Amino acid sequence: MKAIPTLPWILIILGGTVLRVNEALNNDVWYDEAYTGVMIRQSWPDIISTLIQDRNHPPLFFTLVMFVTWITGSTNPFHLRLVSIFFGIATIPIGYLLIHQLSLAKEDKKWLGITTMAVLSFSPFFISYSTEARSYAFLLFLMLVSIIYFIKASKNSFKLSKDLVIWGVMLFMVMMTHFLSVLIVSGFFVAFVLLKMEENKTLYDSGLMKRIAVVTFLGWLVVTWAWSITNLGKFIKQPSTMLWIPAADLSVIPKTITDFLFGIDSRQIGFSPANTFSFPLSMGNIGFVILIASVIAFIIILKNSIKDKEGLRDIIILTSMGFVPLTFDLLASSFGLNIYIDRYVIGYGTMLIVWILYVWWRVAKKEIVWIISVYLALLFFVVRMPYLTKYSEVVALISSNYSVEIESPIDYLVFKYYLPENNLKLLKHSSGVTYNWPLISESIQITASDVMPGSLVVIKKSEDRIIPSSWHQKFETNDFRVYKYE
Repeated sequence: MKAIPTLPWILIILGGTVLRVNEALNNDVWYDEAYTGVMIRQSWPDIISTLIQDRNHPPLFFTLVMFVTWITGSTNPFHLRLVSIFFGIATIPIGYLLIHQLSLAKEDKKWLGITTMAVLSFSPFFISYSTEARSYAFLLFLMLVSIIYFIKASKNSFKLSKDLVIWGVMLFMVMMTHFLSVLIVSGFFVAFVLLKMEENKTLYDSGLMKRIAVVTFLGWLVVTWAWSITNLGKFIKQPSTMLWIPAADLSVIPKTITDFLFGIDSRQIGFSPANTFSFPLSMGNIGFVILIASVIAFIIILKNSIKDKEGLRDIIILTSMGFVPLTFDLLASSFGLNIYIDRYVIGYGTMLIVWILYVWWRVAKKEIVWIISVYLALLFFVVRMPYLTKYSEVVALISSNYSVEIESPIDYLVFKYYLPENNLKLLKHSSGVTYNWPLISESIQITASDVMPGSLVVIKKSEDRIIPSSWHQKFETNDFRVYKYE
């Protein structure tokens, strides 16, 4: 690669680094991060046992975090987040390298690459996931690298080569980082088929393409109808750990666009709400306008690229990777499997943003720089959700010799990360039912009547629990009340 624009690279990467490090240093660990922190403190057999029980997370990310924290000698919040910070920052120049693989003119590659870097660097969405001890920044890095090598392999008609082998290795690592990332295979498959059709000149057979489109659409309708009337959905059950995910459909694509551009509350348990603006501008309206404008631009450039083999390859790959896995993810709801969450589609959603930037660039050229300037200006008016519960405020006021009972299983796991595990107990649900959660054993769960004299009981202010007369409030923070059993 020739003549990397050094100054823009440095400024964009430096800006993204400062934003990420600042956020990582100033936020408390929350439930999902505490899960990572508690997980990697276990022995290997216990880690494998927990992953089998959880059934949601492959081992690659935890292995990497475990190795890094072993090197640093600490699992404090910043060290716990180092893997995500590193790969979140590394993803910024990867965006430039991805654009460099396209068949654009040298100057177009440079400016579109810089534009892509700016979005990856300054979008609140990418900043958030680059500062959490979760797998999503690492997953995005792997996905973008796999797409780079897929493009490289496509230039050699997918013949066995170093590029194809690296693509295969990266794809395996992607699936060992997040199980639902297997949907990326659908994007690669569609891109491969279309590229082979173009190579064999069957892509230009309008009659064939119309028949494929009609059969695909009618096939989907028939399968959906048959699925409904035969009640086949009873054979596919939503995993118990994913029951909180709502149904979704293709109408959420505009939301995906604005979520990735302007961010969400990534530290929310459950479905993450989108950020807002400090003035009455609807995120939904922006996403819809961007999508419509992008489709129009796509039609214009597709018409002009039919005879440009290299340009058509770019369009096929970017469109396949930006839309196909995302569409499969959303259509799964038609069959009772709700799996659409922004972070679960971080690779496909990012490719959707890259596709938008590409089609706009092909139509507007350097005028897109003004559009991106407006986007960057709008970021100053984004109202991000306030940071979640400040557990560190409670931890700072609790002496290490106290036995501590926690009211909520979510809070228990976070305090288990911050405090000595032997001092902690979890209060059972008021119904007396124990919690069957990963990393929370039944042996540490007690009822309120089992609380020992001298113990501290930590209860969130938002919880509605009857306080026994023997519990006297010792102190409170913005989020918690702490009682002592006298």
